[in-house]
Amino acid sequence: MPMRSAASPRRWRPSCATTWVSLATLLAAILLPAPAAPYTAQEARKLAGEYKNDGVRAYQDGRVGEAVEKLSAAIDINLNDFFAHFYLGLAYRDLRRYTEAYRVLEITTHLDPRYLPSYVALGDVALGQGDPDEARTWFQTALNRQATYSPALDGMGRLAEARGDEDAAIISYRRAIDANRGYPDPYVHLGALYHRQERVDDAIALFQEAIHFQPGFAKGYLYLGIAYGRLGLRTQAASLLAKSAELKPEDPEPHIAMGDLLAAWEDRIQARKQYETALLLGPQRFEPRRGLAELARREGRYQEADDLLDQALTLPGLSDATRTDLLALQTTLRREARRAETARHRLALARAAADADDGGSLETATAPVAGPGSEESARELGWSWLETARLRHDAGDLAGALEACREALPLLARPVDLVGECGYFALQARDWGPARELLDEAATRDETDVRHLINLAQAYTGLGRLSSTVTTLERALAVNARSPEASTYMGNAWYRLGKLDEAEAAYRAALTLARGKEDIDRLQKVLVHLDEERLLREAAAAAADLEADDEDADGQDGRKKNRKGDS
Repeated sequence: MPMRSAASPRRWRPSCATTWVSLATLLAAILLPAPAAPYTAQEARKLAGEYKNDGVRAYQDGRVGEAVEKLSAAIDINLNDFFAHFYLGLAYRDLRRYTEAYRVLEITTHLDPRYLPSYVALGDVALGQGDPDEARTWFQTALNRQATYSPALDGMGRLAEARGDEDAAIISYRRAIDANRGYPDPYVHLGALYHRQERVDDAIALFQEAIHFQPGFAKGYLYLGIAYGRLGLRTQAASLLAKSAELKPEDPEPHIAMGDLLAAWEDRIQARKQYETALLLGPQRFEPRRGLAELARREGRYQEADDLLDQALTLPGLSDATRTDLLALQTTLRREARRAETARHRLALARAAADADDGGSLETATAPVAGPGSEESARELGWSWLETARLRHDAGDLAGALEACREALPLLARPVDLVGECGYFALQARDWGPARELLDEAATRDETDVRHLINLAQAYTGLGRLSSTVTTLERALAVNARSPEASTYMGNAWYRLGKLDEAEAAYRAALTLARGKEDIDRLQKVLVHLDEERLLREAAAAAADLEADDEDADGQDGRKKNRKGDS
């Protein structure tokens, strides 16, 4: 019998018991029915299609959260559904979930490399992530396939803006508009750029064109509402922003914009409600938290403001520029909090001292009082109120700043610089009547300070008294003919009065005196805009003259026919 070597494997033989168990298991597997599939292949395709259609419809209706849910379900069933991937990527992009957006959209470039919107959407995501080089690659990829593709040209405009090259941005936006007159995005992006350049009329015209070409374009109503709001047209602004919110009910942008406008109008209660709504719709957005922090800052609730900024700084997807801005705001806020605590302590001590000197009456603590000790206490209280006014101004509480400044004025015997400062606070609060009174007093008492006259001119403009604006600025230029600010405001006044030649002369004078590159660039652009408007007015006047001549000719022909009929 041959011997088995140590290296030879020993053959395993099942025992009788093991054999019976295996046979039992096999029989059970044969006898039990196989688990039924949840649906057939045809049913799966139908269900995936329903999820996709519902998701696309939800996205187009502005219900982005629902779109993500439906489109994700469609992809779980059909991994190769191109449009489910594409719209899911757009939804993630709109939610600023950029990592997920990039992953999904990149798949679409493999599923259909010829579909250009995928490349533009990837460029948008790269811009959102603060990567302009990556964005350029994607936009250029689309343009390499179609040189006049309007969305990619629009993307190049936004890329140029992100890099600070406004002239290149304008060129790209114009090319995008020329390539496709019916595509609304470049209209609003160019309009927003013009709005920042203070070309308000041009901006509004572009926003209106965008809405004209696509009446359901929510972003057009959004930007037009912001423009009207900054012009002080509150009813129109609120209506347009409400329309934008109606078209995209899950979009936080209209509520952020409305919150910003209400905060600027000092309607803090309604502003807070808008920011809170925006926060519910976009919990990943930093803007509502920043807006709420600014409101808390104005009301002296510094710890609450600091906490909100901490929350904003922990959000994913913040660009480096946004993070830097938020950190700078937080640093300023913490410095103000320390100043506020010092000012409160100083004001309490000063009021207590004034109260003691005046026999215990807090009601008279802000009135001038007799006696050396009383005068000193009153001055100390006045300086405390002034510090409070400046603190409130820095915190953005303009009404509070003006109120505290008025408390300081009688205690400090109304020095002219303080009167002018209080007038400036009123001017910034857009409280035109008190601003005019205070600044007129300051300008009358010190006729050599051009600042009071320039601010007084702005108050007259706010009141709609443009002729008084011009007269006041003439006084300012008589004091200092080399004031670029006075010449610029004079140009603005003449422009509002419709006198383009006088406006151009004033702007050119300001340009020769301007010091900074930014001021020079801005004035040069204003002059270019002025030339364009003059040409448009001349063309309109020529057309009107031609129409009048045609009407005269028609009238003469009619009279000749009548004479022939009479004869």
